[in-house]
Amino acid sequence: MAHASQLGSEFNQRHSPRQKEIRRRTFWACFVMDRLISYSNNRPLSIDMVSVRIQLPCPENRFAFEEDYSGPSPDNITLHVNQLSQLGIVPFYITMVRLWGDMAIVHLTGGRRRSKFSPNDPAGEFYKCDKAIENFVSGLPPNLSWYRSKLSP
Repeated sequence: MAHASQLGSEFNQRHSPRQKEIRRRTFWACFVMDRLISYSNNRPLSIDMVSVRIQLPCPENRFAFEEDYSGPSPDNITLHVNQLSQLGIVPFYITMVRLWGDMAIVHLTGGRRRSKFSPNDPAGEFYKCDKAIENFVSGLPPNLSWYRSKLSP
């Protein structure tokens, strides 16, 4: 339904700032649920990131006061880590779910065992997903750090 309603793109400017943000939030909620349900049920994803042309949700104060907002997309969120207090936590959560979903797809399709590339080969999907996660984690500000268990190297 998110695809049918064209929630994944912001080409239509006739909507008010409030309506645009409601559409964004609805789409990203569908995106998160799609990732979680697809992985837990071993099913293919319904929402492919190739078709997504929408920015991440705006901060609560912008939404409450119905202000127009032009914010980051999932592809460039790491450029905005210095604006954590202005952006809020939701854009980082959505980006983390996206990265986790990409790695989950690699796992569901056979993982490193089925890949013709070694885990250290830059052409392989596992390597690409691992580097994307590593770049995201290293770009997080110290007050929004990735939890590492005591078992991690």
